[in-house]
Amino acid sequence: MIDDNGDEPDGLDEALVSYDAQRRFVAGQYEGENHLRDDEFGRYLDRIRLRAGPPGHLVVVLDACHSGTADREITERYVRGTTYIFAPENAEIPQPDPEKVQHTVRNHKKFSPVAVISACKPDELNYEYKDPSDGTYYGSLSYAFCHLMREKEVILTHTELFRQLEKQMLHLFSGRKRKQTPFCETTHEKITFRIAR
Repeated sequence: MIDDNGDEPDGLDEALVSYDAQRRFVAGQYEGENHLRDDEFGRYLDRIRLRAGPPGHLVVVLDACHSGTADREITERYVRGTTYIFAPENAEIPQPDPEKVQHTVRNHKKFSPVAVISACKPDELNYEYKDPSDGTYYGSLSYAFCHLMREKEVILTHTELFRQLEKQMLHLFSGRKRKQTPFCETTHEKITFRIAR
């Protein structure tokens, strides 16, 4: 989506497109009211982190296209995301405001730690994974995360959780041309937390 506050280096906000959102911009009919911009999503995370406080802990798993440059070329059937820029026709992409550009998750002494794990790097495609047992397609990060959750109780740091997911995803696509690299932003790499079944 066209950035609305100058904080994006490429002039575009990323957005989650909810089930009740329209895919295309139509002036006067649908102009993105149900899209969840990354800025708004960040504010929701900040509210959760403030409520949880420093003793709390938040892990967010995003199994969606999150192109940082909106230049993904969708050429395959089972890829999540789009190259379409949600904007009025012929809209110009605005220049960023260097004072506002942000590259990482915010930290504050009253916030809980957070790790945001995304399915792929900004310049990669996010492929779906076909479960060989029933032929159902799943988001690859979701599949890897659920597989990890089915294991016995474990204690991990953010870094260890991310490495486990990365390993699972490499295994999912071993022997295939499709490759993608999970991406993690975290405020506290060494925070330890427990995953219990």
